[in-house]
Parts: sequence; structure tokens; C-alpha cells
Amino acid sequence: PEVRRLRRVCRALTAEIRSQGYKRVKDAAGTEIGERKKRADAELNSTLTRLREETKERNRRRHFRKTDTAIFNQQYELDRTSHEAKLQPHVPRTYQILERKELVDLLCYSTPSKTDEEAHLRRLRYIRLLVRWQDRKESPRRGKQSVTIPKPQAANPSSACVVENFDPLQCPFCLSDTRLSPTDRAKRKSKTNKLWDHVERIHEQELAAFDSGFRKCGL
Repeated sequence: PEVRRLRRVCRALTAEIRSQGYKRVKDAAGTEIGERKKRADAELNSTLTRLREETKERNRRRHFRKTDTAIFNQQYELDRTSHEAKLQPHVPRTYQILERKELVDLLCYSTPSKTDEEAHLRRLRYIRLLVRWQDRKESPRRGKQSVTIPKPQAANPSSACVVENFDPLQCPFCLSDTRLSPTDRAKRKSKTNKLWDHVERIHEQELAAFDSGFRKCGL
């Protein structure tokens, strides 16, 4: 109602400007009728912007509040036959984070639970996966990311092991952090000062253990 009222006011002011002999609305700039038209347009635009932002925020909250529940309810309500008919084709993909792959398999490709106990265990597994995923460290994204097709890599059984010997330009703290991906753990800096900048900025707490001077840091 407010938007319709403001639009009627703007149309009426435009008609009044034309009736006074102005060919364009801009020609009435600086006059009383021109200022009234300017204020009416500004009020209409601000009202439209405010209502648009409120609608977007309301839709966003409703989406993120009900999406997970809707996915689970859809899987629980389907019987085995209809679920297998609508089951998505399992396309093999490569994920750097193991928990992400398990979540995709659980939500998209697993069969629905038949009993309340199975449904309860499924929810517990989903919650545990989210907790483990939050403990993971991923490389920060900077700028616009290009779409790339990941190359399949052979599984490395020793990726979670901490190596004893490392390059002088590699960060020992990153190498010992098994939560990082193998690529981020073995990343090599180009210069020693860049390595120290990384250690002092990212691993300040770990480096504090060597402030006493009695323990050898190895850098």
C-alpha cells in the first residue's frame, strides 16, 4: 500500500509538471514542484530498497531454517522403491576434505532409514560430521575463484603422518597439523623472511612455546 501511494504521488507530480508547460521533469529542477517531485522519487526509491532488503533477509532466514529439515523429511517419507527410482546418479568426485565427501554421500546417495533408531543414528552421524568439519582448516579463498576440474589423485596412506625431515623453507607447524590438506602442509615458502612472517602471523601461540630459549625451534 505504501509503495502504491508513493507511485500515485509521483505520477500526479509528473502530470502537474507537464501541465505547467515543462516538456521534461528535469526542466522543472529548482522550482517548488521540481523539489516536491525530487523528494517523492527519493522516498519511493528508499521504500523500495528497504522492502527489497527485508524480503531478501526473510527469505534467507526461511531457506536456511528449513532446508536441512526438508531434505531429511523428503528422504524419510520416500519408501525404498520410490527412493531408488529418484536416487541421484553417483558421480565420482574428488574432495580435499574427507568430511565433505561423507556429508555428500549421506545426504544425496544413502538409502532412507526405515526405523526411528536408524533415523536417530543417521542424525547423530550428520551432527558428528559437521563438528569434525568445523575443526578442519581450509585455505582461505581470495578474489574470484575460477571453475576447475580436479584431477583424480591416488590415495596417499602416509598423508596423515608427520615427517621427520623437511625442507628449511617449509613450516614445521603446518607439517605437523594433520587437519590441513597434504598440499597446504607441504607448502614451501620462497624466502626465509616470508617463512618467518608466516610463522609469526599464523603460529603465534605455537611459537610462544620456544620463547624461553631452552628449546630449539628448528627454523
